[in-house]
Amino acid sequence: LIEHEKNFVKFLEITKKVKKFKYEVISGDMFLWMDNNNQKFKITLALSIFHHYLKTKKLFEKLKGFLNKLDTEVLILETHNTKEKQMIGSYKNFTGTEFVSFIKKEANLKTSKKIGEINGREMYILKK
Repeated sequence: LIEHEKNFVKFLEITKKVKKFKYEVISGDMFLWMDNNNQKFKITLALSIFHHYLKTKKLFEKLKGFLNKLDTEVLILETHNTKEKQMIGSYKNFTGTEFVSFIKKEANLKTSKKIGEINGREMYILKK
């Protein structure tokens, strides 16, 4: 797991120990880490994060580069609500299905299925 928020890293480490899960927690920037590593992931969780990289063209290009390098079997995606104030004036403001299509293409994933919705944020599972 790659996470930059220190409190989330602590939570992941505690959960891993208590539940005896077997995963590695990497504390840092996912873009920098991906630039310096070539690792395959079984599952990638992208819960309300990728839409932050739709706000400017520079960030959008950074996200595309990340997705092109991402080697994952499964990606669980929580999209954003296009009507949120934070998305006003964004470089891109994809609908849920548009966002899924974009991510599938860039990350070379083949299938997608909507698995739920919470507060206008759709949840999808994407697979190779």
